[in-house]
Amino acid sequence: MWGLRVSAGPTNSYRRSRLMDSRLTSKERMFRALQGEQPDVVPAAPAYPGLFLADFERAFYVEQYRLRMRGRSRYPIDHGEDTRFRVQAKYQSHGIFKTRPDWIEVSRGASRAWADRTDIVLQDGVLCYEDKVSGVRLPMRGAALPPRRRARGRQLRYGRTGDRPWTWCGG
Repeated sequence: MWGLRVSAGPTNSYRRSRLMDSRLTSKERMFRALQGEQPDVVPAAPAYPGLFLADFERAFYVEQYRLRMRGRSRYPIDHGEDTRFRVQAKYQSHGIFKTRPDWIEVSRGASRAWADRTDIVLQDGVLCYEDKVSGVRLPMRGAALPPRRRARGRQLRYGRTGDRPWTWCGG
């Protein structure tokens, strides 16, 4: 699979390379694999940090809008600025680790159509997304980043970030 020779038994050089490779860190193994070299084992990178950091990322994202509002009750979303806020929030959320991970998991961002159709509004001290077409509001702290449809759920969630208006669904 990784270009190993098949012989009656392992050669001394093969044994030495396996012994030396066993001291590689997971980062070194990943770099070897990405460079087309032969790591001692197939490297793997679990995606759990993204799940663990979601609440921190959302909090940092919302806080950037809270600072941007500066006493306003309504703020139109600019797609470029929103993208920067999302990136800064993602990076900032990784700062909770004693040592930042070697990689950052990224996902698809919100569409320009969503940004054009959405304002941030302050309602009873809570920042909310507001769909300009339907008037539907959703608290930012309860929304996924970026907002997206969920097939099921007990909480109210809104629909696609594409060209269709938001839809409410609940369980």
